[in-house]
Amino acid sequence: MVSRVLLIAGVLALVPQVAIAQSGAESPKPGPEHKRLEFFVGKWKWEGVAKPSQFGPGGKTTGTTNCEWFEGRFQVICRSELMGPSGNGKELEILAYSPAEAGYTRYNITSDGQGALAHGKLSGKTWQWHGESKTAGKSMRFDFPPPPQNLWVGDQ
Repeated sequence: MVSRVLLIAGVLALVPQVAIAQSGAESPKPGPEHKRLEFFVGKWKWEGVAKPSQFGPGGKTTGTTNCEWFEGRFQVICRSELMGPSGNGKELEILAYSPAEAGYTRYNITSDGQGALAHGKLSGKTWQWHGESKTAGKSMRFDFPPPPQNLWVGDQ
């Protein structure tokens, strides 16, 4: 009896997909806004200096980032390994264009349990990201202006 219920549920789950395929409806295609995210695709090495603050000690930071298109080419997924004064960590980012907001979004999570949402725009060839995050119960506003060209080295 249970196997029949599972079989029926499985068949019913496929009905909407079969109907869409038979209707001849085309899958959505990425627009020019999505294609601008191509800038981030690739393997990156970076370094910088963290300033001491209430969020942690200062010192040299280095890392590597690998960004690739998510299936469908609407979003870019980035995985990073970070080395800094507070120790080593990992980060996962999702970059996307939001038609509802007519802008870009960047969501990241870290291996130390943090997460942040930023909103961005592209002005000419300059990407700018702005957001807010809470770390250790303290709010922090952050801006990511474009880095100096000599700091980012793409392996492309």
